[in-house]
Amino acid sequence: MNQQPDLQKPQLRRLLGVDELAGELGISRHTIYSWVSQRRIPFLKVGRLLRFDVRVIEAWLGSHAADTITVEDEPCLALNRERCGTRPERRS
Repeated sequence: MNQQPDLQKPQLRRLLGVDELAGELGISRHTIYSWVSQRRIPFLKVGRLLRFDVRVIEAWLGSHAADTITVEDEPCLALNRERCGTRPERRS
């Protein structure tokens, strides 16, 4: 019996371009380029092209998620200053 090794196809990464990522995140291309130049977002270079691994970006987003609060938790948010009696002063 001649057994051949179980060769699995390598998993290809799903990569997004700048326009695709900007559309998915709802931000501008300029913001993406800015984050890349500041090394604030994980990216790959394929030749001269910028690419973003979907799995890596999802993990990055999860690690950068902010805790959400409700108005009931924090009644003195900027939009609800009337509740606290601290309205911003008007300039003439």
